[in-house]
Amino acid sequence: RFESSNPNIARVDCNTGYVTAVSDGSCSIVAYAENGVHASCEILVSTKFTTRTETVPVTSYKEVPESYNMECFVGRTAVGKVRQFFNYDVSNMLASLNLDEGYGMWHHEYTFSASDVDGSPRIYRGQQQGGSQNGTNACDAIGYSMWYGDAPYIFFIKSINYRTEESISYQTRTTQIPVEYN
Repeated sequence: RFESSNPNIARVDCNTGYVTAVSDGSCSIVAYAENGVHASCEILVSTKFTTRTETVPVTSYKEVPESYNMECFVGRTAVGKVRQFFNYDVSNMLASLNLDEGYGMWHHEYTFSASDVDGSPRIYRGQQQGGSQNGTNACDAIGYSMWYGDAPYIFFIKSINYRTEESISYQTRTTQIPVEYN
């Protein structure tokens, strides 16, 4: 069973222990076991509050690209134009782009840092990159003009390697604290 030391401050259900605030002040709630053992808890009932403002840190995490695994396929047409593309099917590409089978196909794979890729020119379908290779993007994927060896090629993103970046910001939090009565 449960009892309140002052039912004018807080009432307690004698069977469940559910406490109901009645008016400002403090009192004790006492719980009795069947064997006579008891325990008490002091409670404060207040309808008046003071405001406390504090600044708390909030940590957030996000995945950001660290590097890109990229690849480039290079071929030359019969009239000497360079075509660069991604994930090709040799038989279809040779026919549709008029690639010179005698010239051969080059395949480059390389991992570039995110800052290198982000700072490089983007080459869209049909655009030329210029430079010694003067390749044309022959596919729908966005290409990136990247230096590989001693010449620029149009590379395409194959996969992305991420790292977790942590940032801390500060937010102001306001809470209400009950005013104690004496």
